[in-house]
Amino acid sequence: MDLDLNNNLTDFFLRGVKEEELEERNIYHALIEQKEITACIYETQFTGISILPATIGLGKITEELGSDPRVFGSFVEKLRKLDYDYVIIDTPVYLSLELRFALFVADMVLYPVRPSRWNFQGTKTLLREIENIFEEYQEAVGKRRKTKTIICSFDSRKK
Repeated sequence: MDLDLNNNLTDFFLRGVKEEELEERNIYHALIEQKEITACIYETQFTGISILPATIGLGKITEELGSDPRVFGSFVEKLRKLDYDYVIIDTPVYLSLELRFALFVADMVLYPVRPSRWNFQGTKTLLREIENIFEEYQEAVGKRRKTKTIICSFDSRKK
């Protein structure tokens, strides 16, 4: 599920789909309930991978619905009823409604981080915010969530 306005996930997996088609069937339409989630999901060329794409139009969601991700309650219920082993959500790296929504529906957050001083400092700040959001949502829905960081882009030649 792509919740990032940069829509890199969508572009990678659905590069051959026409822009007009993506504009008609994407996560924005599912979130505001213009279309059913299943109507917005695309199969990819990779077995077992389906994509709920994003377009730049997703940016309108905050001005239309506000900043509380709980307004997407019926979407979350429908999402959980889909027959998938895992739903991986690509989010923006900054605090936004899209990120808050992903945290609201997530059972676990996997946060990739490059091993550098600046990335660790930014990660520390963002993880603190994620924990605050998790505490807020736990009070609302009574569900604990986990956060895991994953070191990526590690160069074993550097010491």
